[in-house]
Amino acid sequence: MGSGTLLDGLDEALTGMSAGDATNFTAELAGGDQAGQQADVSVTVHSVKVKELPELDDEFAQSASEYDTLGEFRAGTRTRLESVKRLAQVGQARDRALDAVLSRLDIPLPDRLVESEIEGRERSLDEQLEQSGTTKEAYLEARGITDVDLQAEITADARRSVKASFVLDELASAEDLRVGQEELNAYIVEQAYRLGVPPDRLAKEIVDRGQLPMAMSEVLRGKALRLLTERVSVADEAGRPVDIKAAAAQGDDDAEDGDAEDTEDGGDDAAED
Repeated sequence: MGSGTLLDGLDEALTGMSAGDATNFTAELAGGDQAGQQADVSVTVHSVKVKELPELDDEFAQSASEYDTLGEFRAGTRTRLESVKRLAQVGQARDRALDAVLSRLDIPLPDRLVESEIEGRERSLDEQLEQSGTTKEAYLEARGITDVDLQAEITADARRSVKASFVLDELASAEDLRVGQEELNAYIVEQAYRLGVPPDRLAKEIVDRGQLPMAMSEVLRGKALRLLTERVSVADEAGRPVDIKAAAAQGDDDAEDGDAEDTEDGGDDAAED
C-alpha cells in the first residue's frame, strides 16, 4: 500500500478510509489474461495501523546502538555513512577504470570459456529465482524485458567477465603480484559471510573440491584491479580529485572498527543481524 505499484487508483481509494469502510473503483488490469481491460474493484478495510516511532533521545541511542548519548549516536552514524560513501566511490572508480581498459583492448575470447561462464550465470539466476519463489516469466515481466534480451545481457556480461579475467591475470603477472595467507583468509571469511556459512567450513569445502587455485586467482585479480584503480586519475562529481588508495584504506579501517564494535557490544545478536 502506498507504493503505487499495485492497481492504479487503489492508493487513492484507500486514502481517508477507516476500519470497516468499503468502496468501489475502476482500474485497468496490468497483467494476466485480462491485461489492458477495465475491471470493477471492491475494497474493504479491515484494520488501520499507525507506526509509532520512539523519541530520538539518549534512551533510543542506548537501545539502538553501542552509544550512550544521542550526540555520540549521530556522530557514529555520520562516520559510517561517510565510510559507505568512500567505499562506493572506490567501487565505482574500479568499475569505470576496468571498463576503460577493456574498451581499448580487442582480445579473442575462447568460446569454451565464454560458454562455461554463460552456463554458470544462467544456473546462478535459476537458483536465485527458485530460492525467492519467483518464476522466470515473472522476473522478465518485472524487469520489462524478453527472454532474448536476458540472454543477450547474460552473454555480454559473461564475455566482459572472461575478458576482464584475462586482463587482470596479465596485470598480476606483469606486476609479480602474490597472494599472502592473510589475504586468502580474508577472502574466505568475506565469501563465507556472503553465503551465510562458517569460514572454516567454507575453507574445507574449497580445499576438498580442489577450488583453492580458483580462490587464489580471485584474490590476485582483486589486487590487480585495486592496483589499476590507484594508477588512474579519479574525480568526484564536483571535479575534485579523489585519492582512491587513501579512500579504500580509510573505508577498510572504518569497516574493521565497526565490525570490532559489533563483536564487542553486540555478541551473538550482532552476528545474527
